[in-house]
Amino acid sequence: MRHRVDLMFGAIADFTRLRILHLLIHKELCVAGLVRSLSEPQPKVSQHLRVLRSAGLVRERRAGKWRFYSLAKPVSRFHRQILRCLDACHTEVAVLRRDCARMRLMLAAKGDRNGYRRIPPAPPRRSAR
Repeated sequence: MRHRVDLMFGAIADFTRLRILHLLIHKELCVAGLVRSLSEPQPKVSQHLRVLRSAGLVRERRAGKWRFYSLAKPVSRFHRQILRCLDACHTEVAVLRRDCARMRLMLAAKGDRNGYRRIPPAPPRRSAR
């Protein structure tokens, strides 16, 4: 099924959905992991995931009662460009860096060393003089 560009534009028009996509660039996560990484309420995260799924940007995998989310395979050049742009802006957007830092802490606490290594560290802070 081909997804129209207008559905993708609508899905990425919300900053919370961009934050979700950015986290999923690095690792498949369950809803609880996204909630912790984003510091957002579960119903809000679930609603945004539904929008992203319907636009074809995210896929869902079920394991018992758990639902895991990852990026859908890009189906168009536009889709690939969205993901490249999100991956490149990690160092420029403070909220994305904080989300990744929370995800790194969460995964480290769970002992997920493989997932932990794939998440980019925050860039060094410049000293204020």
